Amino acid sequence: MKINLWTLAAPVKYYIAAAIITGFFCNLSVIGLMAAAAYLIINAALQVPLYQLSLAITAVRACGILRAVFRYAERYISHNAAFLIWQRLRLAVYKNIMMALPFAQENMHDGDIFMAVIESLDELRDAVLRLLLPPLTAGLMTMALFAFILPYSILAAIILAAGFLIIIIIIPYCFYKHNNSSKSSLQAELWEFIAGARELKLFDYAEKRRQQAYKKINERTIAENHLFTFSLWAETLAQIIAAVVIVSILALFILVMPQITATQSAVLLLAIIAAMEIIVPLAAIGQQLEIAQMALKRLDKLLQPQNTALPPAQKELINTNEIIAAKNIVFSFKQHRLFKNMNFAIEKNKKTALLGGSGSGKSTLVNILLRLLAYEEGTLFYEQQAYSQITPEQIRNKIRVALQDQYIFAMTIRENFKLLYPAISDKEIYAALEKAELADFIMNSPAQLDLYTGSRGCYLSGGQSKRLSIALALAAKSDMLILDEPTAGLDALTAHEIMETIMNLTDKTVLIITHDLSAVEKFDKIIILQAGEIIEEGTPADLIKRQGHLVDMLNYRSII
Repeated sequence: MKINLWTLAAPVKYYIAAAIITGFFCNLSVIGLMAAAAYLIINAALQVPLYQLSLAITAVRACGILRAVFRYAERYISHNAAFLIWQRLRLAVYKNIMMALPFAQENMHDGDIFMAVIESLDELRDAVLRLLLPPLTAGLMTMALFAFILPYSILAAIILAAGFLIIIIIIPYCFYKHNNSSKSSLQAELWEFIAGARELKLFDYAEKRRQQAYKKINERTIAENHLFTFSLWAETLAQIIAAVVIVSILALFILVMPQITATQSAVLLLAIIAAMEIIVPLAAIGQQLEIAQMALKRLDKLLQPQNTALPPAQKELINTNEIIAAKNIVFSFKQHRLFKNMNFAIEKNKKTALLGGSGSGKSTLVNILLRLLAYEEGTLFYEQQAYSQITPEQIRNKIRVALQDQYIFAMTIRENFKLLYPAISDKEIYAALEKAELADFIMNSPAQLDLYTGSRGCYLSGGQSKRLSIALALAAKSDMLILDEPTAGLDALTAHEIMETIMNLTDKTVLIITHDLSAVEKFDKIIILQAGEIIEEGTPADLIKRQGHLVDMLNYRSII
């Protein structure tokens, strides 16, 4: 996902234009107020008749009122524009982040990810208010003042324009070329220190990790001090440039242009002073620009677009009994060839076990089946239809999955189902729970479907969480179910009960990724992966007769 703020800002362009115009008139009101006040004070000192000052008095009052009106209007309109852009950006980010994060090219801590998303969105919202609008309104104001001074002195107008360009372009460019990446790493360190406090204490590692956190805090403090120092120097230099502009124009009026009256000089100088008070704070625009750029980089880093295009389908004759058929599948990840010419089939209403050691490619294969990853060559078929002819959403509706570490949301049992299936009825929920053999537990609890699960299902046992994950997958009207390590981390009795529940499913095709060999003989088919290659495939009886890898795995399990 490549974030383009201009694209996001397009629907609110009229808001932005209105904010620029009202900001421009607000700045003109400030300049007009100072100029009218100068005219009034000078002429009052010269004891001009009061009726000759009535227009200046009215101008002072009008400029003061208009300044307040335009200021509030500019704030209202600009904040509306900023929050509308922020809302669109937030929706765009949240829409893509769930797909992009699991396979981001750069590894990041959970704390990094969480803080990067939240902070980046906030910083880009602020960029509209501090980076986009103030320079534009100040630029229009300077152009208007330039045109106002030009009839009196071309040189004075040039000095004003030069001062504006130095303060708003040259100073920010020179003083804000720093990296703020230490901020997110510090927050990730603190996040993990808090989240892992129990483990750190148990392994007597808390003090060492605390020292690491202190080190990052010190590094961040030094970086903030450097940033403050550069900000101070930039602001000081901007003030000096503004003073040079004012003094130069004053000297020009006194020495070079004696024909300009004292009243005219006072009005012009006060107008220039008021303009410089608006321009000087813009010396900090470089810092805001850098913050916005880094926010965009962080989000782009998280939301790297995934290749979802599939190669053209091959013409293959597929057995009607096969729900999934893979023909010469080739897949690479991070320039590493993982699968090369892989072929296999999964039969309808059969139970297939996918075995293999860690890193053999089991999870990657499941992600390919679910269209979370795209293969490069070959063809996958679902019921004789090529994957390239089916949308990812359709595939995921046909194939449901219960992940090993599936997230159970901190809400009730019913709400967890409603989150995935908004129209599901209580009867359908109980039917899914019954298939997963969790219905009795839910019905016997006082709250029943209103039972609160807690964050990540912390109020449920390990077996109950696994059964709930299976029930959530079974609630879908799909023909195929993928279960990723359904017995991992469970005691032998609970694992046996979970496997019995799975084996009793008669109306679905089931693919199970497992290391549990206790029920291996009950599967209809076994596929064994090693280093991205299928080294054995067949029924349990056939593989045992071959005395190959499956037998080695069973013998090793017996020894243990």
